[in-house]
Amino acid sequence: MGYFVLVLIIAALIVPGILRSQANKKRRETLTMRFGPQIADAIMRRQIWQGQTEEMLLESRGAPADMSETVLKTKVKRTYKYDRVAANRFALKVLVENGVVVGWEDRR
Repeated sequence: MGYFVLVLIIAALIVPGILRSQANKKRRETLTMRFGPQIADAIMRRQIWQGQTEEMLLESRGAPADMSETVLKTKVKRTYKYDRVAANRFALKVLVENGVVVGWEDRR
C-alpha cells in the first residue's frame, strides 16, 4: 500500500511537468510554422520589439488587462495595457500604430 501511494505522489509531481513541456513544444512548432524560428523563439521568451505585429504581440504577451484606441484619419493607435498595479495604472503599456508595435513603457 505504501509503495502505491509513493508512486501516485511521484506521478502527481512529474506528469504536470511533462504535459507542460509537450504543450510548449507544440506551441513552438506552431509559432515556427506561422512566423519562422527566430520570431517563434522571441515570442516564447515573451519579448516585445518595434516592428512586431499585433498578432505577434498577442501571442507573446496574451490578452491585455485593458486596451484603449484612438482612430485618426491616417492611422489607428492602440495602447495595450498589461500587469495592473492599481485601479487605472499598469506596469506595461505597449503602443501599436496601424497594427505594428512602435514603442512601450515598462514601469517595473
